[in-house]
Amino acid sequence: MLNKFLSLIFPTACIRCRRIAKHGFLCTECKEEYEKELSDGCLSCGNPHAKCRCDSKYLDNEKLIYAIPYRSDGVSRELLLKMKTSNNKALVSHLADKMASALKENGIEEDVLITYVPRSPTKIRLEGVDQAKILAYALAEKMKLDIENVFICRGGVKEQKSLEYGERDIYARTRFSLRLGAEEKIKGKRVVLVDDIITSGATVKVCSEILTEFGAEDVICLGAGRSVKY
Repeated sequence: MLNKFLSLIFPTACIRCRRIAKHGFLCTECKEEYEKELSDGCLSCGNPHAKCRCDSKYLDNEKLIYAIPYRSDGVSRELLLKMKTSNNKALVSHLADKMASALKENGIEEDVLITYVPRSPTKIRLEGVDQAKILAYALAEKMKLDIENVFICRGGVKEQKSLEYGERDIYARTRFSLRLGAEEKIKGKRVVLVDDIITSGATVKVCSEILTEFGAEDVICLGAGRSVKY
């Protein structure tokens, strides 16, 4: 009752347009647009987003799952970018729900270990959020799955979108390594590797290879969203 009272005095602003949000983090108009983006499915292959297997430059397509689109002019893009700078609990819960549904639609519900692609310490200091970590923990809680922090991330704040096709893989390989003692936690396990936005797939590919090299039985790369070239 207190939350309802406070929401009347201090109404939540829509993440996208800053009008009053009547649906958690979106206003009515933006919510309708967002739901259409979801129902449209992939504009390239026509499949629902959880079943989209459009070509990735780096990944085995059967190992790549994502929950919502990342449309350059869409509400979905605003939601995913907001994750990079804000720990909005309603948004985190929503995206974790979508990610859980995507896993279940692909027959992945149990006997997996959740881990994530960590953000660099520099980025966390600048923006205060490790978005993949937040999503991974929310997902693990919703699905009652084990989660482990197995990676160390080094490096600064270079944006991968500024890099050429082949440079992304090289850059990713300089940044990630396995934590001391993490090998025993992943050995023989089927691992779900969480990231917020998958673009080329270079980062999750490198992290996936590290997991496999150190004994993971299988690795599924799961993004909250994915940028697909239509």
